[in-house]
Amino acid sequence: MDSFITSLGMDSSGEEDNSENGSEDCASNSELAPAKLLMIRHHKMRRNVLLVALCFLANFLLATKAQNCVLPESQFKDFDITQYARKWFEVRRIQNVAEKFYKCEFDEYSKTPQGIKVVSRAYNTSTSSYETSKGEIAATTTNTFTIKYTSDVTWSNTYTVLGTDYSTYSVVAGCLDTIDKLLVWIAADGPELSPAAEQNVKKTLEIYNLDLSNFESVSWTNCPEPPSNK
Repeated sequence: MDSFITSLGMDSSGEEDNSENGSEDCASNSELAPAKLLMIRHHKMRRNVLLVALCFLANFLLATKAQNCVLPESQFKDFDITQYARKWFEVRRIQNVAEKFYKCEFDEYSKTPQGIKVVSRAYNTSTSSYETSKGEIAATTTNTFTIKYTSDVTWSNTYTVLGTDYSTYSVVAGCLDTIDKLLVWIAADGPELSPAAEQNVKKTLEIYNLDLSNFESVSWTNCPEPPSNK
């Protein structure tokens, strides 16, 4: 009888004998554990490789844009931001997507005890409202100035002065991270360049192999009253 019970895998008390099966399960689990660890490590490695690839791609795209936007070496010297402080009307620009819907654009530079403050406004035709950015001049060199806006990352940048007479015209160039070409803006003391100022602008552009015919005009038609500076 005992031999019959034993053959069924039970001990003499009538309970199933799991000693052998239990040891097999443990062996099986011990074999699976390294496999699972290898799988987890494999997934982590794939994730890390993907993250590195994405970072590389992002840096490559930014570098490519930076290479496509090459600032000309400015021939203008001894730039004086204090003399430059006034209201400038943007009248011409190199076409770009960042200003696609903008018209009635102007920048006001004002002297304060804390330095030169900047208020930039543009009327957005897609929203039928003015967009305003306020900031300050953070730094200047012999032919550049850096604007730091409080809440505008796109236009917080360093701009190169290609030419200005401080009163009737200004030609400024810059590169933006979001645009892969050189940008140039022409500003005046009013919504239009005077004939004399236009001739000076053309002479300035010729120095850098630029042509006024390649610039788009900034519309100043039906401009709503802008909001107050305050």
